[in-house]
Amino acid sequence: MSHPNDKSPETNSPPHPPPTEPKKARLSSKEKPAPAVCDSPDMKDATAEKAKSGKLPARNVSHACNQQDAEQCLQRVSSAKRRAFVRVFDYGATAEQGNRRTMEDQHIMLAEGIPFFGVYDGHGGTACAEYLRDNLHTWILSHAEVRTNPEKAIFDSIVEADRKFLSETDETSNESGCVCAVVLVLEDKLVIGNVGDTEAILCRSGKPILLTTKHNLSSNPDELERVRGVGGRIFQNRVGHPKFNPSVISLAVTRAIGDAGYKLDEYTDGKPSGVIAEPSTKTVQLTNEDEYVVIGCDGLWDVMTYEDVTKFCCERLKSNQNAQSVAEELVRAALNNGSNDNVTAMLVRLNRGVNRNSHEFLPEAAVSTSSRNLTDYS
Repeated sequence: MSHPNDKSPETNSPPHPPPTEPKKARLSSKEKPAPAVCDSPDMKDATAEKAKSGKLPARNVSHACNQQDAEQCLQRVSSAKRRAFVRVFDYGATAEQGNRRTMEDQHIMLAEGIPFFGVYDGHGGTACAEYLRDNLHTWILSHAEVRTNPEKAIFDSIVEADRKFLSETDETSNESGCVCAVVLVLEDKLVIGNVGDTEAILCRSGKPILLTTKHNLSSNPDELERVRGVGGRIFQNRVGHPKFNPSVISLAVTRAIGDAGYKLDEYTDGKPSGVIAEPSTKTVQLTNEDEYVVIGCDGLWDVMTYEDVTKFCCERLKSNQNAQSVAEELVRAALNNGSNDNVTAMLVRLNRGVNRNSHEFLPEAAVSTSSRNLTDYS
């Protein structure tokens, strides 16, 4: 069975370069709407009189009656062609083992196509976190509805990842688990999904906006009610094992991928534990005031508040540090503040622009000044 300290006890923590000037969209001659011609003799006469009086140029007589409509139409077409999008222009991540005997955190950063960033905090072993690191982004980004319904893509893929990992666990007797937070940048929106106590914030005008939902008993009354409602056992704000003594075997989170010992009948005798893998999801419309996203495991958030992290990052970014160096310093600060867990921090910097010709994320936007490359998952 999983060790009782698979997840450390929770503490209840409280919740750039300037953007480039967007270029104006230009319409080709084929795209410009032709002004309507005034066919009515009365209207022609009226506009001709205005032209003679000097109120309208004579060359505009045949089109004058709909000149304003044509201009408004042109503005609407131009506006439609100017699609907002968000550039990921700098990102970095650092993971440290801290005082733990093993390093169970994993992460991934992909800036091409639909940018994808994820932090995976494993417990009870590394297998589940490594499994998600290697597969989850592929399942989410290849989901049929990733562009039309990205929250569903995240939800379906995480639930399916849990099912697949548990089916493999049946054969390998692997009882590891993992909590996670993933963030997609889709045109001018952030789409977020999380399971457990891995959290993410957005810095907007120097203030943190929480993007995730914490799934534990100490800070989430809805989760407490849900676990009780299915008959789960609760021990000192932790989910007790449904079969064995909860003072020996318990879990700090109420939602996680994996954790076969709390989900498979062969370990629970068919008794429900309340531990599920269904993620919370959210979509956030980005604004010109949005600067960066921080994703971190509980080793970060247990010792630093959302406001602490935001202030820490803002001060260093104003001093022209890049995302990688700020992430490294942030992890060191968490360890210096007394974190006893593995600590992972990821910083993703954003700015806005206009993509005139395509729904696709512009290739030149997927540029990083980080010292890590896309294949460095360690």
